[in-house]
Amino acid sequence: MEFKINIVSDDQDFALQQTKNLKNWIEDDEEIEQVKVNQARKELEEDDAGGGLLSILQVIAGAALEPIAKTIQVWMQERTKRSTSEFSVELESPDGKKFKINSKNIGNDEKAFVNEIISRFEGKQDYDYKITES
Repeated sequence: MEFKINIVSDDQDFALQQTKNLKNWIEDDEEIEQVKVNQARKELEEDDAGGGLLSILQVIAGAALEPIAKTIQVWMQERTKRSTSEFSVELESPDGKKFKINSKNIGNDEKAFVNEIISRFEGKQDYDYKITES
């Protein structure tokens, strides 16, 4: 499975720093096997969302989505403990559908979080876990 992750924040430096942090977090997770993470950076044109820097992680997973979703959930919980900046993690599924998970309402229910991500990637939406459509 291949998908993209983008950290969305009003503070571009913060977003870039958190993107690098998430990349390292995923790569260091021993429970996730055969996952390749690439970080893409490019300058946006001035008419593209006001210009600035776009930083996206491209995740290529040979394993199931569940361990990666758990890793993202734990990472977000850790970031919200340490950071006062609000941010969102935007995931883009293989079919191009995007959805955001906001740091202010991440919650502690790992199972619900993981099930929500998996259901969104599989095109099923049985319930809403505080994730906003993009």
